[in-house]
Amino acid sequence: MRLRVVTLNVWGLAAPIGRDLAARGAAIGAELARLAPDVVALQEVWADGFEAQLRRLLPAAGLANLWPERGAPGGLLVASRLPIGSGRFERFAARGLPQRFWHGDWWGEKGFLDLELETESGPIRFLNTHLHARYDPIHDEYRPHRMAQVVQLAAALRSRALPLVAAGDFNVRDKDAEYAALVGLTNLSDAAATRGRRDATVLRDNPYRCAGHLPDERIDYAFTRAGAEDGLEVADVRRVLDDAPPATHGVPAFSDHAGVAAELQLALAREAAPGPAATEAATSARR
Repeated sequence: MRLRVVTLNVWGLAAPIGRDLAARGAAIGAELARLAPDVVALQEVWADGFEAQLRRLLPAAGLANLWPERGAPGGLLVASRLPIGSGRFERFAARGLPQRFWHGDWWGEKGFLDLELETESGPIRFLNTHLHARYDPIHDEYRPHRMAQVVQLAAALRSRALPLVAAGDFNVRDKDAEYAALVGLTNLSDAAATRGRRDATVLRDNPYRCAGHLPDERIDYAFTRAGAEDGLEVADVRRVLDDAPPATHGVPAFSDHAGVAAELQLALAREAAPGPAATEAATSARR
């Protein structure tokens, strides 16, 4: 069975920080209908009116099953063609500093959605998350917070029974210690790296980004992991929602991020489920 996954940080912050919300929401809905994914992970669904708009548009794009049924805890929302068997939200224990209200992460109550999707080939586990932002690219005081979030994710993902897809805005680059700890502690596989498609998802020429002097970066991911009996093979990965929407929408971009689309093949596992976490990853996370 083929499974098409899309992840996108929709930049759904209330005005005046977020811009062109209604027009961008309409453009995102139309593009998702064109891409026809089976499941979509959205982040930064924070503005109430924007969330309500997406909830109207996503079923029209064929994504009739939404979780949660109301609200978007931590700014997270999952939309699926597939039935959602169960779901929960877990808030990160370390999620920033409340006194730094202008950074917003603490008050956004970030965490992760952990769902079970029903497919014709059996259930799979699907995770949507958004880790703490890097506000200063040189003096990043929030690295310990992101590392703690990685450890919390790894603890939640200890069960290897089901094949797993973990998608979202991880706010880490693949050269960062947090990335190494994430894949080492969880045995997750970076879908884009598997296919040699490490395309940046934060682009300096995006018209909604004010830091045009910073380099392009890849911080949005789709990760996979085999289950005890079923594996997930990566057939294709590409960057999506990275160009200007049609002129009829009147906006220069879908979001301040590009999205990632992964096409996966659910099949019998060719090898046993991954073993224990790598020792060096645990050492790095502990340090």
